[in-house]
Amino acid sequence: MLVTHDRKDFRLLHRAWIDWFREFGPGPPPAHANILLIPQPPLASVSQQAILLQAFLAEREPVEHRGSRFCVWSMSHGWHEER
Repeated sequence: MLVTHDRKDFRLLHRAWIDWFREFGPGPPPAHANILLIPQPPLASVSQQAILLQAFLAEREPVEHRGSRFCVWSMSHGWHEER
């Protein structure tokens, strides 16, 4: 699982991963282990970021059951998946 603050670049890479396989791949894209976008300080301290990651892991099914997601945490929506 990749945890980042960099929405622009990693959302682009996630979409490219999915789109490339849709257009050119021999089948559906192999699952990646998810990309999580969390706010950087000062919006969330390092300890708050750790709590957010724990909450994500506690609320979701295991990664091996549902990978290849780009999930974002926001104050207004909590954890949600972007497509």
